[in-house]
Amino acid sequence: MHAPQRRRSDRHAFPAAMPNEIEDGPDADLFRNRCSRCHEIPAPKAHTAAEWETVVAKMQAFAPLMDLAPLSDQERERVLGYLRSKSGS
Repeated sequence: MHAPQRRRSDRHAFPAAMPNEIEDGPDADLFRNRCSRCHEIPAPKAHTAAEWETVVAKMQAFAPLMDLAPLSDQERERVLGYLRSKSGS
């Protein structure tokens, strides 16, 4: 049996998270709520732990272009901590 195909978002180049891939919890909720303002929720395993730093920095730079406030330093660290822990690398 084949693994389910990940959907690619129309608005970015990384695969979107599969249903139930993002668990509940304060950091996961922050990730889900803030990142979904601009695009589909990316799969945490779409990048390595080290790559997420660059990805989040790029998203932070795009936030003002979307008339959104970037993550605070504390929010950024929480989102990065969640992504690093779930990246599988």
